[in-house]
Amino acid sequence: GINAEYGGDRERDMGSGPSAPQELEDEAPSACEMALVKGTCPARSNLDELWDQGYHQEAVDMVIADLMELNPGCSEHKLRFRVEFRKDGTLESWRFLKCGLQKLPASFGSLRVRADLSLQENELSSLPESFGNMRVGRHLALHDNQLSALPKSFGRLQVGGNLTLDKNQLSSLPESFGRAVVGVNLSLSDNQLSSLPASFGNVRVAGHLYLYNNQLSSLPESFGGISAAGHLHLSHNHLSKLPDSFGAVQVGKSLYLNDNQLSNLPGSAQTVHVGGDMFLTNNQFAEGSNLLAFPNVVGDVYL
Repeated sequence: GINAEYGGDRERDMGSGPSAPQELEDEAPSACEMALVKGTCPARSNLDELWDQGYHQEAVDMVIADLMELNPGCSEHKLRFRVEFRKDGTLESWRFLKCGLQKLPASFGSLRVRADLSLQENELSSLPESFGNMRVGRHLALHDNQLSALPKSFGRLQVGGNLTLDKNQLSSLPESFGRAVVGVNLSLSDNQLSSLPASFGNVRVAGHLYLYNNQLSSLPESFGGISAAGHLHLSHNHLSKLPDSFGAVQVGKSLYLNDNQLSNLPGSAQTVHVGGDMFLTNNQFAEGSNLLAFPNVVGDVYL
């Protein structure tokens, strides 16, 4: 290990002189332990300061202890197996794929991850209220769990890349949800959503927005504020009408409204901006009905 090599180098440097003191052969103190001696490391009870001041390995140790207490069937080895740190000691990524996690501790909300946090394919049915305090530099994966609700704090969440919440059991979203920052793709498909909060109109993504395979029968009037630079998927829901604001929606690629229960469209819908195709197939439009023209749809409109 590092300490053994250090001891060997020191003995070679000292030649045949006296052996290195015994304490040099002991495990080297961590950066935070050394700083504690100087009084510069934050108290271990203050996890936020540990993260903010760069003592990420010490913070991870504390979170692991809390995880093991809540999930006794998950070994420490499995929890540490896919944790990666950068050369500067900050947390790069942490993957909990198929760890059997059922609960997350409140301390989990203090995480500061430079790249990916992967929690997919576990057994999570809820998240701690502190979860919204996390900062994830790239992707946050929560798909393929058993989540039935999200905490009110979710609107404070900041994710630089993709946020995947598909294949859970979500029937609703907290009112704060639309204030969460998602950098690229947002996936909520394959849930049981019957409605969306008014704040959802604040969603802005540089990639795709997936809402297919839910139970949505209507959309909030605020939905016109939606902006997705990629595809907007609303197919395979129960939509019977669209809000008057729908014409203000901005979609960079294709818009999928197929496989719903739409029988007509509001007049304002003709102004919707779609950079690709627009899919309206498998709805309940009357045969021969005169649908609107869509001058701002760059591609084709499929009826």
